[in-house]
Amino acid sequence: MGAFDDLIPGGGAKRPQGGGVVQIAGPDPKLAGQMHGQALNNQQTQQGINRQDQLTPWQIRAAKAQALKSEAELAQAHASTALTPDKLKAVRVDALNKIITARRLANQSRDGWFATGFLAPTAAKIGGTPARSAQAMADTLKSGGALSEILKMTAATGKNPFTPMSNSDVDLISRNLANLDIGQSDADFQRQVGTYEGAYRRAWKGAKGSDRALIDALNKLGLANPQERQMLQGGARPAPTQQPHQQPRVIDFNDLPE
Repeated sequence: MGAFDDLIPGGGAKRPQGGGVVQIAGPDPKLAGQMHGQALNNQQTQQGINRQDQLTPWQIRAAKAQALKSEAELAQAHASTALTPDKLKAVRVDALNKIITARRLANQSRDGWFATGFLAPTAAKIGGTPARSAQAMADTLKSGGALSEILKMTAATGKNPFTPMSNSDVDLISRNLANLDIGQSDADFQRQVGTYEGAYRRAWKGAKGSDRALIDALNKLGLANPQERQMLQGGARPAPTQQPHQQPRVIDFNDLPE
């Protein structure tokens, strides 16, 4: 009889202490709610599984599309920063132009009447003055070019693509950090211009330009210094003499050595 209690779900057999008739209690009202709740949970779980099975193919397609998009963007970024022969030549042309400008600007500061110094900002307002010319060349030297554009694109990689350029050279050219205010003293201004020239000379070498080709180009324009002209002895043409107001010669950059 003891096992009889287990045969009544949700209920129990109550046996009087003194024996007699066994009273069977009614089912537990909580049990029906619990069973219904469990069935509902099972149904919702199954619906979630079915819904997941239906979304999985879409999610896979979306993931593949995103992966292809990321791969294409990576390839495009690599192509934009890759130093192709054409880009290297563009950098050499840009660097040479800036070096020529720096040489002429330093000469103007040294030889021009009030080209730089405390009176230069006032004199620059008058057309045809050395100060006006110096201001124009300073603006050209600070302007962007092929080199600065490539440096900006490769900045995210943290790598310097034009060794032997230093990190300070990269910052100088890509962010125009040097002070080219023509109102500063002649010595300070020429030192700042020299900083630009040095950075662009290293960029020239980093773009696979040779020292010989650079000095020869400067020499053609009468901008090579005595030490550089001495390096060209033994086959180089003598440095042309150029009057202060003589029209400068123009270099055909297509003739430069690769």
